[in-house]
Amino acid sequence: MKSTLAALATALLFAPTVSAEPALNPCGSPLSTRLVAHRAAAGDAAAMVYLGKKLIQPVCTQAQQKEGIRLLARAVTAQHPDAMFTLGTLLLRDAAKESEEQLGLDYIEQSAQLGHTRAAAFLGAHLMSVSRTEDLRDQAFLWLGLAANDGSVLAAMTLSQLYKSGMHGVVQDRCAAALWRETAGLLQHPDMDFTHQTDVACK
Repeated sequence: MKSTLAALATALLFAPTVSAEPALNPCGSPLSTRLVAHRAAAGDAAAMVYLGKKLIQPVCTQAQQKEGIRLLARAVTAQHPDAMFTLGTLLLRDAAKESEEQLGLDYIEQSAQLGHTRAAAFLGAHLMSVSRTEDLRDQAFLWLGLAANDGSVLAAMTLSQLYKSGMHGVVQDRCAAALWRETAGLLQHPDMDFTHQTDVACK
């Protein structure tokens, strides 16, 4: 089903929009109200994303996953950041063609530009992993920094590890590594004091 889902997502992104009543019991998990389904059918992007994400789970049938992708694709046309990130990661995961992979990255970047923290962290880590130039590393640092400053522990830990290890052409910097480790620690445990470790590293 791997390439099928990516091809389906690509096709649905460019298909004419047709409003339809989504399934009220996605993948055997009853909803407590019909309101979400009605709102999705009426064009509410947040409701579409909610139902779409439930329907693309591995436990769902192919027909249910198709409906979930259709809902996410509709939400993407409404510029919903989480829909863009979800569909983008789906395209990347299941891409059978380079064009599908690039489309997935494009949607993740658009999501990050709209302020989606997880998209920014994902994009930064991806760009760093494929970086061969200083320009790409700068872009990666930008997205990782934005995500970390917006509360992403993963982004802060990634920055700390990059500075600690010197991977991907990053100049090792014990102090920067400690500062980002402190940031990650504070995001997870705001009442704890990590300054001593940072002070030692930055002397």
